[in-house]
Amino acid sequence: MPKWEAKSEVSGFVWKVETAPGQKVAKGDTLVVIESMKMEIPVVAEVDGVVVSISVEEGAAVDEGKTVAVLEVWGAGVTLTVLDEDGAGWRLSH
Repeated sequence: MPKWEAKSEVSGFVWKVETAPGQKVAKGDTLVVIESMKMEIPVVAEVDGVVVSISVEEGAAVDEGKTVAVLEVWGAGVTLTVLDEDGAGWRLSH
């Protein structure tokens, strides 16, 4: 499954982690909030997906460009195919 990395656009401190691994998120949802120069800057999902990992903790310093979360991507280009009528088998492709 394709993955997408959410990166901090600024250096600062992690003010709040809004998601957790396993959580489904939609494009535009806030994943993490970074505090920089007394401003709160959200890091938002640019794709629909499921959070695989969060690589920062609240209060931790973060540099510009650091990956703060990884998502498994759902949506365009991802297809789920049911192989039997009872749903016992399936295949995910992208």
